[in-house]
Amino acid sequence: MTPHVLRHTFATTMLMNGADIRFIQQLLGHSSIATTEIYTHINERALKEMYMKYEPRY
Repeated sequence: MTPHVLRHTFATTMLMNGADIRFIQQLLGHSSIATTEIYTHINERALKEMYMKYEPRY
């Protein structure tokens, strides 16, 4: 476990729990949202949950 891994884990956990990525950007001190996106990871389970929640209902 390194500080760098902890930052990735922190950012991903915040995102998975509903935090706005701009808020995470500020907490991590990034000037670019693109850098924050590198720190956040979306797993397959979360992707499926979001799809089920927001899928188009025809």
